[in-house]
Amino acid sequence: MSIRERLSGNEAIAYAMRQINPDVFVAFPITPSTEIPQYFA
Repeated sequence: MSIRERLSGNEAIAYAMRQINPDVFVAFPITPSTEIPQYFA
């Protein structure tokens, strides 16, 4: 049985965005949305 890694919601969004590979990424510098660009980078 494989071990599953738990992700936060922000990590899951960044992971999904990396799969989509968007041309534009808009981020507003407030918490908690600031974690999404960090994980995405």
